[in-house]
Amino acid sequence: MNMAFDAFHLPYDEKDGEAFAHAMGHWRAFPDTKDAILDLQKYVRVVLITNTDDAIIAETERTIGVKFDEIITAEQARAYKPSHKGFLLARERLGLQVAEIWHAGFGLASGTISCPQLNWGTRRCGSTGRMRRALWM
Repeated sequence: MNMAFDAFHLPYDEKDGEAFAHAMGHWRAFPDTKDAILDLQKYVRVVLITNTDDAIIAETERTIGVKFDEIITAEQARAYKPSHKGFLLARERLGLQVAEIWHAGFGLASGTISCPQLNWGTRRCGSTGRMRRALWM
């Protein structure tokens, strides 16, 4: 965060970073998030693999008002995406074969790099809200 503030010549204090981190769990989800998760859970297990820590994502889960089927945090995996560690931990916990996994993510850090390397089926959610095949070069 310090680097971003410096790039825009804005004042920054370490307390700002701490306040930002503590606020993350209280951010509101998009209005359709809760219903979309509940609808998905009728058909599949909904699992988060997140670059946050356990405390932040626990608060996020409470804020959204849903119970995810499993949550893998960077804290648990001891690595941030795009490392494979969180994805491999999720597969281990779920006991799934690669062919049984379908990953949806937004952006490169969300797994759209790691999952194809692991041969997981991957869809990238674009800013248009449409699902589209991720392209790899």
